[in-house]
Amino acid sequence: MKKKLSSINLNLLNVLNELLIEKNTTTAAKKLNLSQPSISYSLKQLREIFEDDLLLKSSLNNKMMLTPLAKSLLKPVTKAVQNLENIFRLKDFDHRNSRRQIKIASTDYGVAFFVIELIKRVKKVAPYMSFYTSDLNFSNTKEQLENEDIDIGIGAFHSEEKVSSLKYEFLITDKIVCMADEEHVVSKKKTVSLEDYLTYPHVCVRYPKSGWILTTEELVKIPVKENISAHNSIALLGLLKDSNCLTLGSKRLAEKYSSFYNYSVVEPEFAMPEITISACRHVNRDNDKAVLWIISILKEIAAELTGK
Repeated sequence: MKKKLSSINLNLLNVLNELLIEKNTTTAAKKLNLSQPSISYSLKQLREIFEDDLLLKSSLNNKMMLTPLAKSLLKPVTKAVQNLENIFRLKDFDHRNSRRQIKIASTDYGVAFFVIELIKRVKKVAPYMSFYTSDLNFSNTKEQLENEDIDIGIGAFHSEEKVSSLKYEFLITDKIVCMADEEHVVSKKKTVSLEDYLTYPHVCVRYPKSGWILTTEELVKIPVKENISAHNSIALLGLLKDSNCLTLGSKRLAEKYSSFYNYSVVEPEFAMPEITISACRHVNRDNDKAVLWIISILKEIAAELTGK
């Protein structure tokens, strides 16, 4: 039976969205800050509206699973909730009184040069705003942005990783250099040849990327045998101390921490691509003035870093 929109409580749309995502009434209740009886009653109403069970207990493990109709509702319901939220975000954004929490996922490079400075600047003019930061995982950035688990991602997004539903705001480019312990023989030179680089063992950062793993060396097709791997660039720098290893990484990051970790920065004689750092957001943030304001500050920081 067809129902008019005016006869339906639109609060049920948000409940339906969480139930479809979580497939668990208890978890959905916690996320929506509602009681368990309230969620159960809402599910009863939704079942009447759709004339479908929507959620059923599995006979195998007693967990809830979506009915075929519920599965077909997942994407359009999530999109509808996002569109409704965007309507209310069209209201003029006043950073001075906003209590908005901005969720940022970033690489260690982004933290070192952008996130720390961003938070300092924002807190001076927007004292009630807060931040939630996490590591950027390239393999699921799109899903995190779509589900609004994060608002902005900061990192080096390669062209093959870019997708049409995300917008990428250019921030900065950087060179790749070689690093070695200050007592390493390579540190006595101004530059390092490819032959010398291949002579020594290496420390590599392994970046998760869409189901497989990427290192800087693999990106530029340098055939090195990796001896040590690290999960991020900062951890990598600490591993160079008192070792015979070499590594490749961003010039700005290398110079920032060279005195702390006691290593030298040496220019490679062989060709290396530049690193491009961007801030990405989902297209559903086009009218989110808080997110756009934060990105404008990130661009200001980038301009100051490059002197432009």
